[in-house]
Amino acid sequence: MIEKYGDLYASVFFLIFAIFMYIATLNFQQSDLVVLTIGSEFVPQLAAGGIFIFAFLLLIKGIKTAKAMNKDEAADVQTSKPFHKTKVFTVGATILLIVLYVTLITQIGFLITTVVYLVLQMYVLAEPIKRNLFLFVSIAIITSGSVYFVFREFFNLFLPSGILG
Repeated sequence: MIEKYGDLYASVFFLIFAIFMYIATLNFQQSDLVVLTIGSEFVPQLAAGGIFIFAFLLLIKGIKTAKAMNKDEAADVQTSKPFHKTKVFTVGATILLIVLYVTLITQIGFLITTVVYLVLQMYVLAEPIKRNLFLFVSIAIITSGSVYFVFREFFNLFLPSGILG
């Protein structure tokens, strides 16, 4: 049952979450500076919009999946084991990595912490046969550097520099 309607449940949750997130940004204080064209609400509103779009796409996929599954497939899903050892490990490792990332970002800095986090997270989430450390490191460095550059140059916001000063 969860397999059949899981995407529907998740999409409805994230649609509601995105709406509340967007509404919450309407209460952000506006800066009195005329120089700023982008306020502090811009990135959260952008994130809320992205969450809403992807949740809507997930809703469409969930409806198609629910319609496509027949009673035999639903019965097979209900008899299967809901938890596998690898899934429990993946969830536990992901939670641990997020906690470590949030804890260490101010001490070590955004660039180093984000690169290490992304590499480890991709390694945990990838299937063992598809793990490519060189690719993971490349993606992590390019992504972290790009985000740092955009926040510093376009938004004029400084991310934690940590040990890099």
